[in-house]
Amino acid sequence: MNKKIKNVVFDMGGILIDIDRMSCVQSFQKLGFKEIENYIGDFKQTAVFLDLEEGKVTENEFYLFIKNNFLPSRSENEIKNAWLSFLSEISDYKLNKLIHLKQNVRTYLLSNTNPIHFEWVKGSFFEKNGKQITDFFDEIFLSYELKISKPNKEIFDFMIKKAEINPQETLFIDDGENNIKTASELGFICYQPTTNTGLEEFFEKDLEKFVDEIKTS
Repeated sequence: MNKKIKNVVFDMGGILIDIDRMSCVQSFQKLGFKEIENYIGDFKQTAVFLDLEEGKVTENEFYLFIKNNFLPSRSENEIKNAWLSFLSEISDYKLNKLIHLKQNVRTYLLSNTNPIHFEWVKGSFFEKNGKQITDFFDEIFLSYELKISKPNKEIFDFMIKKAEINPQETLFIDDGENNIKTASELGFICYQPTTNTGLEEFFEKDLEKFVDEIKTS
């Protein structure tokens, strides 16, 4: 590498937070939403689910749409619980590594997410044991707040300008191929974990090499 890593940008779902798409599909199907597989994916959502991620509909409008079109006899709470089943967990190992990493570089979260998922993740995983989510990230960029989602170039451009980062000094970690493609075109140093290696192995090996470089620079 020609330049030292000064920033690390993380995706959330599938990278920091383990996801379980099939559990979510089954939860919605049990409620009677048989076509749910057409609407949610591991890397990108469609229709009203994408609208929620891009801030085009509110949480209440999302529930109303689902009830009116697919689940008229179900409550908002049932719909919410089914949607939350998409998310699994984040290991203490990852949380500890994030805290350590933030002591050496600037860390960012750039996520395609929605208010239902993010508020639950923030309260359940990051804001406990006296910690705040700002203990883990210097800045957070969320699709539903910015009204645009990855892999659109505009969301990357906004982060670059707002955080004043140089992509060539920034490691971007994401599991979406199209997201990696856009980031790479913009000059980011990219890493796409696979099911064979996982983020834990990356934290333990490759990322530690970057951190060690910074410590001695």
